[in-house]
Parts: sequence; C-alpha cells; structure tokens
Amino acid sequence: MGTEGANIRWNNLSEFSEQVLRPNREQLGLKQTAMARRIGVHQSRISRIEQGQGKPKDIETAKKYAWHYGLSEEQTQTWLKLLFGITTEASPSYTDFLQLYSDTLDSVYLARVQGLPRLSIKLADNTAHSIRETIQKTTSSSSKDPASFLTILFRLLYQKTFAYYQFVSLDEIWRRTIPIEAV
Repeated sequence: MGTEGANIRWNNLSEFSEQVLRPNREQLGLKQTAMARRIGVHQSRISRIEQGQGKPKDIETAKKYAWHYGLSEEQTQTWLKLLFGITTEASPSYTDFLQLYSDTLDSVYLARVQGLPRLSIKLADNTAHSIRETIQKTTSSSSKDPASFLTILFRLLYQKTFAYYQFVSLDEIWRRTIPIEAV
C-alpha cells in the first residue's frame, strides 16, 4: 500500500503521516470518517494523526492504526519509532525466552555437578521466578502455549531437588522430615 519506504526515510512524524498514512487510506478508498469508524475514534482524531499533530495513546493502539492503514512491517516499525522512539524489532520473542531459559537450565545443572549446590539453587529460584513472569505476560498478551515454559520449570525443580540433597546432609533431612518423638 502507498509509499513503500524502501528508499524513502522520514525525518519526522508529520512527513511520515502525510506521505504514508493519508495515501494508504486513500488507496483503500476510505474517507477519514470511514477510517475513524473502523478504528473506533472520532474523525478529528484521524485528521490530527494524518497531519502528524496527534498520536495514538500507546503502542498497541498504534499497531491497531497501522493494521487498519495497511502499513507494511517496515512502515509500522518506522512509525512506532517516530511516535514513541522505540522499535519492536529488539523485543525478545517467545523462542528467545525459551532458548534463554534452556541455557540457564544447563547452568543450573553444571553448577550442581561441579559441587556448587548453593549457586544451583539460587539460579533455579531466580530462573523459575522469571519464567513465571514470562508465562503470565505471554499467556495474557498472546495465544502462546506455556507448556514449554512449564517443562523447563519442572526440570529446574528436579535440579534444585538434587542440589538440596547435595547441600544438606541426610541426617539434617531426616531431622526435618521426621519428628523427634517418632524416632
């Protein structure tokens, strides 16, 4: 749609809005009022955005606008950068998180087998906390299945359990689990 931007770079929001947003809307055969109805805003909002005088309230809303205007991925990235000074290209993906946590699981294991049970336990605890937060974020914002994260959590628990056995003497475990009166 519209100006592709492969060779064009925009210096400011006003240039981008006038050279990309408006032409894209017009190519779609929509008037500002029709675009406003699609997005769920007032026509004056569309007018301000197309003049580069207004901007969506947040990134998710901006992505909604970009989709309705038919912006390419490159145009969307450029627009987000002009609007908010950020790019979503740098944000880690679901697979990036899985790889990071798998690598950390390897570190937990290596710490344990190298006789560093305290480090293994600490790494397992920190990673488990981080995974729980990631599961909450990814399941609330997308349809990603947290099963892979849960698998890593169970593997961390497994390593942590072995580290505890290595760290704590069997006599101490025995004392903590069986009441003294029973002995």
